[in-house]
Amino acid sequence: TLRFIHARQLRPGATAKVKTIRRIDSSNLEIEFETDLPADIGVGDAIENADWFPAVTFRNNTVRNNRARGSLFTTPRPVLVEGNTFDHSSGSAILLAGDANGWYESGACDGVVIRKNIFRDNLTSRYQFTNALISICPTAPAIGKPEGFFYHRNVRIEDNVFETFDVPLVSAVSTDGVLFRSNTVRYNKNYPGWEKPPFNFRHCANVQIEKNTVYDADGKPVIWSTDL
Repeated sequence: TLRFIHARQLRPGATAKVKTIRRIDSSNLEIEFETDLPADIGVGDAIENADWFPAVTFRNNTVRNNRARGSLFTTPRPVLVEGNTFDHSSGSAILLAGDANGWYESGACDGVVIRKNIFRDNLTSRYQFTNALISICPTAPAIGKPEGFFYHRNVRIEDNVFETFDVPLVSAVSTDGVLFRSNTVRYNKNYPGWEKPPFNFRHCANVQIEKNTVYDADGKPVIWSTDL
């Protein structure tokens, strides 16, 4: 079963069953479907395999000194990221991606739990798609359209420890449901700070930031004005 994707907005469309596949050459396939193609699919749109989305449990791992990012997840089935240590990744510790225009990273997330992890001095360089320690970053020319459409959904970030210099903690685009709760943030001066807000949300809905404990680089408690 293939799902059609409107690439400019990353908006999922209809699905269709594959009847036959014929290999034309090393780069091209001819696919015959059991039904007619959707009328609103055009040149530049994409397809994804709707039968092969995995559920993911990523638990008790150490991710250290990675060139790009700590981990990347794109699947609509449940994702649990628990009990890991993300230590000195060049880019984001966790990236929830989505793209049908360049990298073709498939699968809008719906139900991601990030809990009881340690994040230690990630974002040591401004690598590609690196907007925050946890970056929820689908990319499309018309992201956020139509109004009320959200690509990712239901991301819970709870009971984690962030040992970090001054960099954004969470950046999200086109996401409905982001919870950042009961986390501990301890800032340090190990690397130059970005002088950016801890959170950045664009085309998002139902965002909650609450019950977090924050200390500055001198160990003094900090009250976030962003706590709701």
